[in-house]
Amino acid sequence: MTATRARREVPAPPSAITIGEDPDRSGGEVDRAALDLALRRVRAYARRRVAWLRHVWDEEQAAPVLGLVTHVEIDSVLLDRDAPAREAAWRDADPEARRLEAEIAVLDDAREADATSRLARLRSTFQLDQREADLLDLLLTVELEPAMARVCAYLQDDATLRYPSASLAWRLFGHGRTLRGPGEALLRWGLVTEHPQRAGEPPALTLDPEIVSWLAGVEDAAEGGEDPPAPLPSWPVAETVEWVRAATSRGAPVRVAVAGMPGVGRRTFLRECAAHLGRPILVADSTGVPEAEWPTVARRIARRALLRGASVAWAGPLATSPPHLPPAGGDDAAPSVEWAIMESGAPAPGRSEGDRGVVEHHVSLALPSLAEREALWRDLVPRAAGWPAEALSSLAARFRVTPGEIATVARQAPSTPAEAERLVRAGARDQIGGLAEVVACPFTWDDLVVPDLARTQLGELQFAAEARPRLWERPEARRLFPGGRGLLALFSGPPGTGKTMASQVLAASLGVDLVRIDLSQIVSKYVGETSQNLDRVLQRAERLDVVLLFDEGDAIFGRRTEVKDAHDRYANTDTAYLLQAIEQYPGLAVLATNRKADIDPAFLRRFRFIVEFEKPGAAERARIWERVLRELAGEGAWGRLADGVAAVAASVEATGAQIKFAVLSALLLAEQDGEDLAFRHLIAGLARELQKDGRPFGEREQARLLRAAGP
Repeated sequence: MTATRARREVPAPPSAITIGEDPDRSGGEVDRAALDLALRRVRAYARRRVAWLRHVWDEEQAAPVLGLVTHVEIDSVLLDRDAPAREAAWRDADPEARRLEAEIAVLDDAREADATSRLARLRSTFQLDQREADLLDLLLTVELEPAMARVCAYLQDDATLRYPSASLAWRLFGHGRTLRGPGEALLRWGLVTEHPQRAGEPPALTLDPEIVSWLAGVEDAAEGGEDPPAPLPSWPVAETVEWVRAATSRGAPVRVAVAGMPGVGRRTFLRECAAHLGRPILVADSTGVPEAEWPTVARRIARRALLRGASVAWAGPLATSPPHLPPAGGDDAAPSVEWAIMESGAPAPGRSEGDRGVVEHHVSLALPSLAEREALWRDLVPRAAGWPAEALSSLAARFRVTPGEIATVARQAPSTPAEAERLVRAGARDQIGGLAEVVACPFTWDDLVVPDLARTQLGELQFAAEARPRLWERPEARRLFPGGRGLLALFSGPPGTGKTMASQVLAASLGVDLVRIDLSQIVSKYVGETSQNLDRVLQRAERLDVVLLFDEGDAIFGRRTEVKDAHDRYANTDTAYLLQAIEQYPGLAVLATNRKADIDPAFLRRFRFIVEFEKPGAAERARIWERVLRELAGEGAWGRLADGVAAVAASVEATGAQIKFAVLSALLLAEQDGEDLAFRHLIAGLARELQKDGRPFGEREQARLLRAAGP
């Protein structure tokens, strides 16, 4: 049958996945000669097959009838006129067939001699046998020369079969009849895709578009962006490379897991290892890939790495469970080294059934040291060379940022240390989760009115927080204190006595943000959820270098209960875990409580500082009244009301918060009356605040104070 019809649409194969990094983009010179050889070879085989089919059709001596199944066609099938043995005998006897055989032999020898082209590398990498290599040539020919689809229809004696199939390839290249499909390696690695057709028709085969592009020398566009930061001196690059070389020299497949927080430089570390090993690394990021699709995606990425002579680094949420990839036709062709980019604290990569014999190595990248941070600021920020040395050292000491975060700030070209600090803090605020909030810190030490002992302790706490980064740089200190190196303080006192304000003043003095965490929201009635909530908060906070303020500390640090059931046991476990986790936080953490007596004494011993905030005495109350009135109402109001305020401060107990809100209420009352602020407004505002606390402030006492204030 020689007539043809419109080509049936064949479903396109899935598109290749774009991954984070492609270390081998050059691909070498495009080997046009190898592609031309494949095309010439398939055409020669096709001419030989066409000559034989025409010989068979001439024997039938009848023209086909379009749309009908004729007696001649049926007889040809039942008598097996197209038998492989008959075709072989014809080739031996026919002069034209012998000439074609000689031409094919030359082309076959030329293909055997090719060991350097991309097509040869594809055959070698995936260890394709002769049949698979022939099928690959046929599929590639149809891609290179679309008109060959008409030849496929002609060779299959069916105008609707305008596509290559496995059965067509086997007869075309003289492999005879077979039930074999496209080939295990071709399907397993996704080099070829099958597309089922109608019943009785062979599946259509297509070559993966990514393979076609690679064979044609078409590479992905290089990714832009800044060069990554230089490797840090403390990174174990040399040790890791030495370990990989030793493990691979023993013939063992290797997997190296590199853990660290985002931005710490895991990919830069891999780049350095790849440079020493002489083998590029292709990063396969599973972010956004559905778990069900990941095996297929991973196979494509591993295939790309194999063709580029690269190793694969699994990254993203599925990096902890990398898929098992079968060897590319044999153990010798499989990647000898795999890498995994993991988050700090994430579980190690899981083992699958095919991972037997895999040797694993784990590398953890810590935050850069103080000296390394100073060097990074100088290297990455051009203007940092002109900054005062003290300001640069302070910036490096106060913010335990990653190389990636410094690089992000550097791209915004800060001109001063203060601007760099502002950019660091702005980036940190964006990362706070829903279980915490950033608290504004507008107060200074002059605004904080507390007893002398508390102020002294707060000053010591500030000094300890400032000196801490350099202290832990000393190896002697790290050896003697291998556990928690954080600074844990307890602020205890009645509501409104300045615990939160003191935390704000400390954060402002240290030049970092204050992040408030409500422990009553962290604690969950569900087993294990408390620790999960806290982990999420602390992992973010550890990267941000902030002062953590835990409100309602007694909600979790109360006296341990008697274990009567499983819930009590887990509640006590959560309490111990919470304190241990906070102790491991490398910055300053403050726990505030209104009921210190309710906290278990065993927990109190774990705090480095315990600061008591007592209700202010008469002198402290007078200072608070004066400061608030002067700032909110102005000097004129303070001059009119000073005598009455002195009487109130001396005789009425109130916390700083109550005084502040009393003045605010008084101002609103005065505005409502359309008058200047008067002493009676202050008394009314104070009465409202004391009433909230359930304290009586009777009319007789108010009248006495009004008389004492004078007209």
